[in-house]
Amino acid sequence: MSETFDIAKHAGTGVDELDAGSKMPQLKIIQDMSPQKNKKKEEYIEGCDTGDIIFTVTDEILPSPVTIIPIRVKSLYVEWTPRSEGGGLVAIHDLSITTHPSYEKGRKDKPKYAEWLGNNELHMTHYWFFLAKINDEWVETMIPMAKSQLKSSRALQGAIQKFRYTDENKDIAPPLFARTFELTTEYEENANGEGYYNWRVGNPTVLDLTADVATLERAAKAVDDAKASLPSPDAPKPQPALAGDVADEDSPY
Repeated sequence: MSETFDIAKHAGTGVDELDAGSKMPQLKIIQDMSPQKNKKKEEYIEGCDTGDIIFTVTDEILPSPVTIIPIRVKSLYVEWTPRSEGGGLVAIHDLSITTHPSYEKGRKDKPKYAEWLGNNELHMTHYWFFLAKINDEWVETMIPMAKSQLKSSRALQGAIQKFRYTDENKDIAPPLFARTFELTTEYEENANGEGYYNWRVGNPTVLDLTADVATLERAAKAVDDAKASLPSPDAPKPQPALAGDVADEDSPY
């Protein structure tokens, strides 16, 4: 008799933090100004091109698309010193920081939707914890999405929230890891006509509760790893790479 994954045991797992540590391996997009394209930089990767996806642990250029399984997402605010004042990460805050007396959204001399905490910039960042299929193995990885990448993050969250089982499990709330997605990049332009590459997540495939038991069990195990690995306002100050790695021309740093 074939083993079946007990989906009821994991009903709704991870979905409670939709839209709502340690340095994790990340997936990054190569942009025009990325150091991986500059031969004079230590991060230089021979053969990389704009729009490529790299895995930070091995500096490996990954074939596109990359198959991913969403495990958890955490929304936080990242506080930065403005670049004009030297730049640098100040702190990470939970979403309630918007009730702080020094919080302000929009200034006459700044972008309409910019957010501030006193004289420092605030950037909403969605920290995604994924399993990514790399060299035929499921690997834990993270993608912080901020600024222009929030559009991609919200689209993925919307796709997850709308999904429901249609068979005998239709009364069970799907866990965040119920489906795989294909992760690619796509070219976009900002309001100034400057081009960059953004994430694109699509082509969801429902994991079969019988055929994909091993994958589902691996995903369920990763939930606890995600809880321990994602940034927290109460954790020690993380490395800047954890705090919002967005498109180079879109990044505050």
